Amino acid sequence: MRVPPLRSQSRRRVHLAAQRVARRGGFELVRRSFYSPLPEIDRLDDALWEGPSPMPAVDLAVDKGLELLAQLSPWVKEFDGVMRSGATSFSLRNETYGSVDAETLYALVRHTRPAQVVELGSGSSSHVIDTARRRNEEDGFPFEHRVFDPYPWEATVLGPVAGATVVPLGARAVDVSEFEALGRDDILFVDTTHTVKTGGDVNRIVLESRLRPHQRELAQPDRAAVHGASLLRPRRHRPPLACRAGTDDPSLHQLAQPQRLQPRPTPGGQSGKRLLMRY
Repeated sequence: MRVPPLRSQSRRRVHLAAQRVARRGGFELVRRSFYSPLPEIDRLDDALWEGPSPMPAVDLAVDKGLELLAQLSPWVKEFDGVMRSGATSFSLRNETYGSVDAETLYALVRHTRPAQVVELGSGSSSHVIDTARRRNEEDGFPFEHRVFDPYPWEATVLGPVAGATVVPLGARAVDVSEFEALGRDDILFVDTTHTVKTGGDVNRIVLESRLRPHQRELAQPDRAAVHGASLLRPRRHRPPLACRAGTDDPSLHQLAQPQRLQPRPTPGGQSGKRLLMRY
């Protein structure tokens, strides 16, 4: 049996002791190495932050996006009027959900007239959705607003939303049937941890819930809209956000791709025994 050198044993003891101290303070001590999930920002080429990220197999459908924005324009103007009238507790002057995001969300809810809105996470966005809900209700298009958050309203100083049904569950614990029950023009609004990790909510939503937003067309029946917040693709997050172990941008990139795992016949003629990655 090979005995590690005394110097290696000493380093390991020091590292373990430092880990214990860090965990008591609510931190994790991660060794900086080639295998670490944390990017070494100082070793990355500056050009990485300048250009867009390649997005193979993803059609951003820019023309359709611009058409949709044109359709949303009247609702954006309405939102401006609502803000000026003081008919909502929401203000664009906040640190969590500001301009562009807020107007687009409000306009999307007003335009699609959903029967259901499922919101993963809660905060200022909940107040935007509730403002749109009240206006839709006045027009004869009420909808059910369900919020799933293990710590409801902690992310906003505005407090709770009276018109929402709140379930104190994290996205990881939400039954997949909640997503599958969404129908045409319903909305799944996702604004959770933005972190990809084993056992995390982003992994559950992207990999385990069988969502297929790339199949979504506003004119198609049986398709709900998936609204993900704080996504920068095709650009990358810059430091300090880029220093995080895993953001949800790459996972949403994967989710937007067509199904990539497809069964291929084996030489014996049996199908489904082998899966090949292919575009």
